[in-house]
Amino acid sequence: MIELEAEQEEANPNGDIHWIETENANALRSLIFGSQDRPEELVTVPEWGTTGLMRAMSGTALARYESLREPDTGRIPHREGFAEVVIACTFHPIEKIRVFKQVDRDELMDQKNGAVISRLAVTALRLSGLLATQNETTRKNLKATPDSITSSDSQKEQAAQDASMSS
Repeated sequence: MIELEAEQEEANPNGDIHWIETENANALRSLIFGSQDRPEELVTVPEWGTTGLMRAMSGTALARYESLREPDTGRIPHREGFAEVVIACTFHPIEKIRVFKQVDRDELMDQKNGAVISRLAVTALRLSGLLATQNETTRKNLKATPDSITSSDSQKEQAAQDASMSS
C-alpha cells in the first residue's frame, strides 16, 4: 500500500446502511450484482482541460495492484502503483468506459504531469479505501468489534502488519 497522508473523509458508497433480507440466494445474488458499490467522483484536471471520472478499484484491479507489492518490504513502488491505479480507475464521465489502456502506461507515466497522476491516483486510492490513514482507522475499528471473526492465519497476518507499521 502506498503510504500517503491525506485530509480526506472516507468514502461510503452506500450512504446510510439499509439491510435488505432476501428470499433466497438468487435474490441475494441479483441484489449484489445490481448494487453500485464502487464509489466514484468527478475530478477536474485543469492541466488537461477536462474532467475525468475516478472510480474505486474493482476486485480484479485490486488484485492486480496488490500483486505489485514487493515481498521484502511489503510496499508497492509508486511508479507501478500509480500507473496501475490511474489506468484501472479513470473513466469517461458520460460513457463510463476506461480512458486508459495498459499500452498507455509508459506514455502516461513518462510524458504526463506527475502531480496530475498523483492527484488521480490518490483520489482512486481514497475511493478504494486504500490510503494508509483509512487502513489505520479500519484496523482500529476491527479491533474494537467484538463480533469480528478471525482465523489464526489472519491474526498472524494482522500481527505482522502491526509490527511492520510500528517499525
